[in-house]
Amino acid sequence: MKNISMTTKDNLFFTKTSPLVIGHRGNPMLYQENTLAGYQSLLDLNVDGFETDIFLTNDKQLVLFHDINTMKLTGENRQITEMTYEEIKKLNIKKQLIYGDRVYNYTTTEKIPLLEDLLKMMKDSGLLMILEMKPSDPPYNLNHSRETGIQVAKMVKRLGLEKQVVLSSFDPFKLYYARKELNQLNTCFLVSKEYWDDMTFLTASNASLAHLEGLKDCLRAISSSNYGKFILETPAVVKAIGASNLDMDYDIYNNPKYSKDTYNMFKKNYGPKFSYGAWTIFKMKFNVKKLDDSEKKLQNLIDNGADRLYTDDIPRLLKKLGRSVRKNTACLTEYLTFPRMIIAVFLVFGLIK
Repeated sequence: MKNISMTTKDNLFFTKTSPLVIGHRGNPMLYQENTLAGYQSLLDLNVDGFETDIFLTNDKQLVLFHDINTMKLTGENRQITEMTYEEIKKLNIKKQLIYGDRVYNYTTTEKIPLLEDLLKMMKDSGLLMILEMKPSDPPYNLNHSRETGIQVAKMVKRLGLEKQVVLSSFDPFKLYYARKELNQLNTCFLVSKEYWDDMTFLTASNASLAHLEGLKDCLRAISSSNYGKFILETPAVVKAIGASNLDMDYDIYNNPKYSKDTYNMFKKNYGPKFSYGAWTIFKMKFNVKKLDDSEKKLQNLIDNGADRLYTDDIPRLLKKLGRSVRKNTACLTEYLTFPRMIIAVFLVFGLIK
């Protein structure tokens, strides 16, 4: 039987203080999500890393985008996986975006970037880069999962970013194939509430996961009512795909509907050194009451050793942790050498044009 993988000791993760503050889709309170301008703005903040979302386009380019449909962000009703990058370049991410009942106004429209441009811009920034491979929902297209995982792994290797990157996905096959391509990669399996709440999701997931080595017989014995518990509380999937981390919706932790004693469960079933984290702290769509109500759950995550906290509101989380919002000026000056400044300006404004 396979052992649980652990994050390699040379990964940038181990140079940070837990819990790591991760900019969710960049810095979305001030810049549209998954844009170069948003990620560049992190260089001035005391964050530990960022998360971004990746789709493989119809012409095999890797772009940064969260939704499979482009309507919400661009006003154009297109499936991003069916588009070429030349078509995607013509889209503009709107200046006004709505999350829940909250409206966010930005200063300018933005373009949908390539993953490679982001990686080149942030290489040697000192920030951990968590690259989430999309799409997320089962049933999984195994050929697409294989191609996405392999292409991302190859790009990470070509740019020499193995120690600065963690690959994540809700789709275990993308992680499996990425590690088959580049075994030293650190990967993170993502767990959502749909494993408990959505019967269509659950059924499709069960059928897909049967293709993973060693899981087919296990899954036959699992009832739908225990499926979420199996996914989370047994390390079977994590072992099968070689993941060294597991992150999930912060509302799952110690929630009787999903997981009654999550923190002790991780220590007992995964081992005391296994790394886990939570998203999304201080969501953009939350109103004031929901933001305030989330404070108690956030404190539990902090008190119980969660390693990564993904947030939409970076300053608020940094203040909650008693950390300065701005990065040390000397460190920033050391990173922003003249050549790097030129590259960053070229990438950001080149896309805007």
